[in-house]
Amino acid sequence: MKSVRWRAAAGGFALAASAGWNVANVGAVATRLAHAYGVSLGVVGLLTTGLFVTHAALQIPAGRLCDRFGARVVGFAGLVVTGFASAAALAWRDAAFAIGMRVLAGVGTGLAFVSGSDYIRSTIGSTVAQGFYGAGSMAAGGIALAVVPHWRSWHAPFATAAIVAAAGVVLLLLAPPDAARPVRPTVLPTVADRRLLAFAVMHSASFGLSVVIGNWVVTLLERNGGDSAG
Repeated sequence: MKSVRWRAAAGGFALAASAGWNVANVGAVATRLAHAYGVSLGVVGLLTTGLFVTHAALQIPAGRLCDRFGARVVGFAGLVVTGFASAAALAWRDAAFAIGMRVLAGVGTGLAFVSGSDYIRSTIGSTVAQGFYGAGSMAAGGIALAVVPHWRSWHAPFATAAIVAAAGVVLLLLAPPDAARPVRPTVLPTVADRRLLAFAVMHSASFGLSVVIGNWVVTLLERNGGDSAG
């Protein structure tokens, strides 16, 4: 029983890690990417913006997909999309193409993040596990900030994202299936539900702000603090 819970935790946290890694991997080497693509840092910022547009847009559809197909299946789909988009970005050193692939990767991270949370809920079920899930996603972004700059090529953020997604697929294959889906209520909450507003504000002030800081902290330290990315 304990082994099953550990495998479930590994599979769920792998989904969190893929989402968190893609949040910070570009910001870790923003200046290097700007030089490689021959564009400004503002354009490089669109690599993360593009990802977040689709990541945010997929939050509610991903939940509905989890209700219909199960969190583990949706998680697999998310990892495959993220891994494919990240690997494809390696094929052509063009900023517009990379932004397009990041927009596609955002579909994958959106599916992965929501399904991972639902998977942890249905397999482990504790609030502590849910808390660790969120922390794991943020920790993955922090690890990306520390690891990605050590790769000297512009391929670094995309190659590492593909590796993380591939590792996640393996862990999810080893993880147990999630529980059977309960009967859905006839009346479902909508985005207009006022009870969600407070959570949206808290999420924007915590996670949203950390994303902005995390993506530019390396560049700011390099430019103003005299630090090295390596």
